[in-house]
Amino acid sequence: MVMTDAVAIVPVEAVHLTAEIKSTTLKTTHLAKLTDDRAALNVLELTTWPPPPPNVNIKIPRVIIAFDNSVAVDTLKDWMHEANDVVSVCVVGKYTLSKTGNGIECMNPVTKNQFTMKP
Repeated sequence: MVMTDAVAIVPVEAVHLTAEIKSTTLKTTHLAKLTDDRAALNVLELTTWPPPPPNVNIKIPRVIIAFDNSVAVDTLKDWMHEANDVVSVCVVGKYTLSKTGNGIECMNPVTKNQFTMKP
């Protein structure tokens, strides 16, 4: 690991999960930026020796946490299907969408209602 005052180089193998915390309302326009941010992480290369075969992509699981949301649940569901490394979207106090083996499950913490949204 290399660290300076401005930059830290950490082996990507050390990253187990990334989180994006939106301090403002999550909006549909943010989804494109989140997609670009994810793409930048997913081009990182392993530091193993011998090097992995060409075109081996790294997928770092990612969660999105928002304090408020103006994006429709179905829009988030569709976006999560395309964003294969996003494992969960949580809107604090409202609901959480999480990928499971059964599809995308939505949990409402207030009513405790849970349902599966399949593609």
